[in-house]
Amino acid sequence: MSTSDVMFWLLDPLRAGITQAIGESDRLHGLLMTLAAGVLVPLAVLLSRYFKVLPGQDWPRQLNRRTWWFAHLGLAYASLAVFVVAVYIALKEMYLTQDDDAGVSHLANLHGWLGWLALLMLFAVILNGWQRGSTGGPGKPAPGTLGPLHGIAGDHYDMTARRRWFERTHKMLGYLLLGLLFVALISGLWHVNASRGLLLGLGAWWLALLLVAWRWERQGRCIDGYQAIWGPGMAHPGNRIPALGWGSRRYTEEEFSRLSWAPRTGREKTPAPVTENAAAKTGTTEPAEDRAADPGPADTEKPRRTV
Repeated sequence: MSTSDVMFWLLDPLRAGITQAIGESDRLHGLLMTLAAGVLVPLAVLLSRYFKVLPGQDWPRQLNRRTWWFAHLGLAYASLAVFVVAVYIALKEMYLTQDDDAGVSHLANLHGWLGWLALLMLFAVILNGWQRGSTGGPGKPAPGTLGPLHGIAGDHYDMTARRRWFERTHKMLGYLLLGLLFVALISGLWHVNASRGLLLGLGAWWLALLLVAWRWERQGRCIDGYQAIWGPGMAHPGNRIPALGWGSRRYTEEEFSRLSWAPRTGREKTPAPVTENAAAKTGTTEPAEDRAADPGPADTEKPRRTV
């Protein structure tokens, strides 16, 4: 098979023998929907799931890196804007042209209804995000003042019922939206009888995203957002309840230091923390390996304690 034969096969429509001209409005609608549903939304999900703690971040000494949050928020609103423009183009094509059958045929097919459902679900995800509640946390200034610092109650820090409801529903809606958008994109390509190459290209992109997500999942990068903000200390109320969300992981500082993508500098500078049970047995908070190496009472340099 020659190169020209391969190119001819890739450019051939999905449904052979059916000639269907694609207008400029349909083409632009398809490109915008592919951008929103095939690129922006998946990236928003991946960043929020796997980048709450950044590679190279010296966690838990460095907390609450909000890069993922701003990227997730920006991609979500950008996808909504592109989605709305794409829907407007489709509506304009249906109702402002002289072809009276265009609107009927579009609303009567599966792709049209999937598109409307996806738009409504995207709105639901964003509206659900506004219901996340207050933040709170330790080391906050008194309300209405610049100090002194003290702990402030908040839905997130205290993991109230409202926050737990948000954590569950927001993630569930996000994953359902991903699946719905995938089906809507495939149905759209079938509806306009797009080329085989376009379908294969979109499939290759989604497969690449799945492989990247699988690798990051195996590396343990899906870290509980609560720990990413406030660390692993059990004094924080949210760490005393089970982590919310499928596959969400929690680590002690020592466990995190053994991850392949954790910074090497953090492993060398600070010894692993001692648990309360171990400290009670030995009567000290010094790491056990340092006590074994230098048990004498005449030590002049004590290992740095970890808080």
